[in-house]
Amino acid sequence: MNTMFPYSSFPDDNKAYVFMIRSYGVLAKAIRFFMRLKQLALGKTTKDICNHADIYVGNDLVIGAERRGVFPKTIRGMYNDGKKRIIYVYSIPLNSPLVGLLRAWSLEQAGKKYEFSNFINQIYRILYIIFKGREKWLGHRGLGAQKRYFCSEFVSTAISQVRPDFSLSPWDDDPMDLKELCESKLIYIKKIKL
Repeated sequence: MNTMFPYSSFPDDNKAYVFMIRSYGVLAKAIRFFMRLKQLALGKTTKDICNHADIYVGNDLVIGAERRGVFPKTIRGMYNDGKKRIIYVYSIPLNSPLVGLLRAWSLEQAGKKYEFSNFINQIYRILYIIFKGREKWLGHRGLGAQKRYFCSEFVSTAISQVRPDFSLSPWDDDPMDLKELCESKLIYIKKIKL
């Protein structure tokens, strides 16, 4: 395990941030492979492709959807596992009451299951883009999509609770959709290498 965890590189205030993550495990590489295919089919950049997303809601609290479901952890609890990753940090410009609402909503989602079927839905969506030139989503939509979460769907849905203009369809936002939304609607802060 990494004994020199760069804790000081992370935000330590009570603001909200999106952490877009590029990791290097087998599943992460598979997700990035499909993200790359989609980006190429749409003529978009393949630079800095990410495979995961978490949201920071202040007080050293990171919340994300992972295979065991939606759970809050400390920054160390989430990322101090010795695994190599790059984290792109984006600030969500919100006033203090809205950060409180975002935190409360995100914590209310704790314990919800991971949406494993979205792997299949995203692959289908990407192949549809490649072969038909347009999107088609087979998964849940609207409130029905808030029973289980895929990582980027969770973060996009959370931000949409306090910024309804953030995403028109958070239920089908894959990691690169979310990263593009972050690039256009949030404030890029920095890149952290672990």
